[in-house]
Amino acid sequence: MDHNHKDTLRVEITSIVIPTTGNRLSELDRLIDSIAEQKILPLEILICGNLRNTTLDERFNYWKIKHPLLSSRLRLHFTGVKGVNTARNLGIRESRGEIILFLDDDCRMNHPEFIFEHQRLHRSHPNVTAIGGPYELSSSAGIMEAAYHWNAHYWLSKVNEDSSLPQKELLGGNFSVKSLLLGTIKFSESIVFGGAETDFVYRIQNQKHQVLWSPDLSLIHQNQLGFREFLNKSFLQGFGLGRRLLNGIQKNPENENSHLRELNQLLIDNGLSLFKRSLILSMVYFSESFFQLGIEHAYSQSRHLPVQPTFQNYLSKMSLKILGVEFVKRQFYRLKTLCNALLIIRKKSLVEPLIGSDIETIK
Repeated sequence: MDHNHKDTLRVEITSIVIPTTGNRLSELDRLIDSIAEQKILPLEILICGNLRNTTLDERFNYWKIKHPLLSSRLRLHFTGVKGVNTARNLGIRESRGEIILFLDDDCRMNHPEFIFEHQRLHRSHPNVTAIGGPYELSSSAGIMEAAYHWNAHYWLSKVNEDSSLPQKELLGGNFSVKSLLLGTIKFSESIVFGGAETDFVYRIQNQKHQVLWSPDLSLIHQNQLGFREFLNKSFLQGFGLGRRLLNGIQKNPENENSHLRELNQLLIDNGLSLFKRSLILSMVYFSESFFQLGIEHAYSQSRHLPVQPTFQNYLSKMSLKILGVEFVKRQFYRLKTLCNALLIIRKKSLVEPLIGSDIETIK
């Protein structure tokens, strides 16, 4: 790319949309700080909250004072109802940019030309509607965050780097769309949380829109997960997949028997120790079990689901059928697969010392 053409890309054409519940203000602080450090600033920053939040109001005024260059660009809106997709749709309606960049409130940009790279890729691919990239794991991440990150990284790489697969997937906290090509397509507001953007990405591809995955277009994910939140996300994402399968939005994925083995190899390739790999694979085992429970719950309901169930309500109403013979057999198979994967780790890692510092760094 010549220098003059690169300069023509340095124009403010991007609207940033940040859906938020207002409960992660520290993460939002870091995200706003990272936007202020960009070499090319956005046209506007639309912070779209759910229910009215006076604390978020106060922090919004603080950001305008702290970052004078962003003051006129920052805008705060509330939907009045819960739901990440409702907030995203509000951002679409209020945006004025040629490009709409969706960021989650627990992400932050890790290099000063992140916005520029989104714009460059859109200019380089005029027929592509949506462009996205991966997350990088925060340095403060614990074992739950690491397990969630590497499992998602495995599946995204598998889907997006296989040219034989017709559809790609993008992450809700790191993708952008051309507003003119998007037209009247909106996010499904019946999906409150849990894989909420995946439905959108598959639907636009079903309507012949092109999607581009760029492995180099990364940002840092600062999510914080307890064990319950970790399983909750897995359950809701499984429920989302079940809905997409029922409604014909997504094709039934192939049964993946080599998942843990391939994930283990990915962890080895990225230099993770025996101890960390064992913990991550153990957590992914639990994650996959609740992911499957989410799929089964979607299939146990009708095609049209007006209300998204909560993980807690589902567990309190779990039927004896799900705890029946087939479920037990499947969990036994998964446990056997996990043990085999851990045995492979052990055989390949006999020369690796179990360093004490590894234990101290795992939360």
